[in-house]
Amino acid sequence: MHPLKQQLPAAIARGESWQFERAILSSYAEILASIVSQYTKPVIAVLPNDKELQIVEALCAFIAPDIEVLTLPAWDTLPYDRVSPNAHILSQRVATLSALSQNIKPLILLTTVNAASQYLPPASLFRHNHFSISPNTVLNREALQNFLSGQGYQRV
Repeated sequence: MHPLKQQLPAAIARGESWQFERAILSSYAEILASIVSQYTKPVIAVLPNDKELQIVEALCAFIAPDIEVLTLPAWDTLPYDRVSPNAHILSQRVATLSALSQNIKPLILLTTVNAASQYLPPASLFRHNHFSISPNTVLNREALQNFLSGQGYQRV
């Protein structure tokens, strides 16, 4: 058993945050998965950079495929930059924030130091402003039109 896993139960029971100092990434993923499994609480892990985030995400998927893992990457542009953010990063951030606003269940949220220090819109923005469309279901066109007009779109 990893020494950190021995110290975690008491810290979690006290509601403390925990800092891992340069743990081996595979151990890190195992520890995160065991915390979520044992305590059925969401866990937020702030990693130093995107590379480690991707590694831990892949390891979590391998070690605990039944636990949902969300990632919140940092913006790839600076404020007031003339270049738009990468579409993949934008969609991943919106999907993660939307999932977090819908319900809190046992999951692992992976993010980076840069992403954790960036502004996030309020959860209510994602909680109330979404329209779900699923494959093999009938689309309610009137509901979609009402949603889009409520978002500021105009039918022309």
